[in-house]
Parts: sequence; structure tokens; C-alpha cells
Amino acid sequence: MGQLPYLLDETSELRKRSDFAVFTVAFDNPDREQEVDKVIREKKIPHVVVWDHREATDLSNKADWNIKGFPTTVLVNPDGIIQGSMDVDENLEENLLYFLEQDSVPAPIGLSFSKPTDDEGNVMLSDDGSVRLTIDVYSPTHEDLEVMVDVMGTKISYDDEKDPEHKEPNYEPVNYRDEGRAPDFTASFSQYGSFTKDVMLTPEEGMGYLFVVVSVKIPGTEALNGGEGLTTSSFDFISFPKEDAE
Repeated sequence: MGQLPYLLDETSELRKRSDFAVFTVAFDNPDREQEVDKVIREKKIPHVVVWDHREATDLSNKADWNIKGFPTTVLVNPDGIIQGSMDVDENLEENLLYFLEQDSVPAPIGLSFSKPTDDEGNVMLSDDGSVRLTIDVYSPTHEDLEVMVDVMGTKISYDDEKDPEHKEPNYEPVNYRDEGRAPDFTASFSQYGSFTKDVMLTPEEGMGYLFVVVSVKIPGTEALNGGEGLTTSSFDFISFPKEDAE
């Protein structure tokens, strides 16, 4: 709910336009419907809130929309295509106006990545213990795109002398970018505008998971978002079995 004040404030003027609308999809379980209705009333949410019950897996849009966490905010163009993911902060109105004031709808950049899994959905490691990420990028204009791969995780260790039963774990955050080993790359496109690259990620000893965010900066938006530019991104968690993380 921390983003809600920004969402309401930054879209207050835009919601007066005929070419813009806001709606929220609630993925809560059906037994929480009264609680959600209460939040709508108390927070005075002015836009439509629709339900997509998580229990109805055959009806859920989470997979189609690549939603892996909440809140997730996306911009959908008039053709019903997701234009990109949006950060909900003090720059939201300016960022949305970039798209609304275009003479034509910018063609969306395609971005996705996958990891090998077994029949039960567990990640499959290579012989050297690494994970292969397959990153797919599509450029409608065929111009080169800078792809940023942020990898974060937490190493778990124990003091065998003071804690022989391993009841008090020590947690050490790991950020590949801070350590100068983020596997960024440039995607160069052929006449078909598609690019695929495999990136190998090796978990460190004691690491139980990795959080991976793959982002592409949208050309022409470099001055927006406080000078950071707008990006389209995809993210996922990679969890390792206990025996593989130790």
C-alpha cells in the first residue's frame, strides 16, 4: 500500500483525460473480498478495482502479464499490449506523459528470460553448479539495446564454534553489481529484431536463492525518471535446494 499515495496523486490530473485510465487488479483470495472493499472505501480509491482470484488458476492473468510480485504496475497501450513496467513514485506523471504525448504509440520492447527447471519446477544446475539464464530481447526498431542484469542474494553461514547446532544463522547480502560482476551486455539485432543470449550465474557457497532483474532502457527516455531513464524489466527468484546451497 506504500505506493498508493503516489499512484493517486501522480495520476489525479491524468485521470481527467479521455485517453487515460487507471485500474487495479486484486489477486487476493475470495475470502478477503470484504477486507479489500474496506481498503477501497477507507483509502477513497477512485478507480475501478477488479478481481482475479488466485485460487482460480485457470482464470488468472499473472502468468500472461509476467507478474511475479506485488505491487506490479504496467502501462497498457490502446491495442491491449503491455507497453512497459512503471515505477510508482514522484516521477510517475512525467513518465506517463512521455507515452501519452507521443504522436503514435511507441512499439513496445520485448523482454523475457527463463531458467531450466525439472518436472516439479525446481531449478536445474549445470555440471559446474551454475544456472543458465536464457534472455530474449526484441527491438521493434532494431537498434542496439543495453541490457542490465542485476543479481542479488543472501549467503547464510554459521559460527561452528559458538553455534554448533546451527540455530543462529548469519546473513550476508550479495549484490553482483556492487561487486563489479553484473553480467550486462549489448543486444545487437538482425533484420528480424530478435536477440537471445545465455548468461551463466554461479551461486556462492551458502547462498539459498538469487533475485534476478533483467532491464532494458527505453531509447529516448534518458532524461526521464530523475535522469535514470525509463526501463522495461522482468524479474524472478531462483531458489536452490538446501544441499546445493551449502
